[in-house]
Amino acid sequence: MIGSRLTKKFLILDFWFLSCIPCIRDHKEVLSNLRILDEKNAEMVSISTDKDLEKWRNYVLKNRYVWRNYQQPGAATLTRDLSISTFPNYIILNSDNEVLSIIN
Repeated sequence: MIGSRLTKKFLILDFWFLSCIPCIRDHKEVLSNLRILDEKNAEMVSISTDKDLEKWRNYVLKNRYVWRNYQQPGAATLTRDLSISTFPNYIILNSDNEVLSIIN
């Protein structure tokens, strides 16, 4: 996923789940301001921790979230390995995949 990124200067990893009210609020804000990401030369990739694949997929499609969205595998290895326990959680990377900021 990260290795395929070639065109943007910044990558924002967004960790979230469906029952997280602040996560949903942030996504609505992002959706209405996608041009700001382009202006800042940034791309957002959302990674859901939801276990119900169908419910997650339906939600993303229904709300027309056009940025890349992934569902973390059931083992939760990514959030565990990154010590993510609060949501929403954002990790901002530069073009060299170095962590610039972690916001939660």
